[in-house]
Amino acid sequence: MSISEKILSLKKEKEVKTSIVCKEIGIPRSTWDSIVKDGVLPGTKVIIKICKYFNVSADWLLGLNEEKNN
Repeated sequence: MSISEKILSLKKEKEVKTSIVCKEIGIPRSTWDSIVKDGVLPGTKVIIKICKYFNVSADWLLGLNEEKNN
């Protein structure tokens, strides 16, 4: 599963709107769209924000570990 697929899955699990996620993690909608629609790898700061927001490990998000939470 790609990073964008994982992020979309997390968003669906949490049942939250994209606008809310963007506001909470402090990124523009265009950045979100680049990540989930275009497959652009987010920078370190954005990865950290996403992981904290969804309470998952960066290793899982990046595909380095099978466990969501470490």
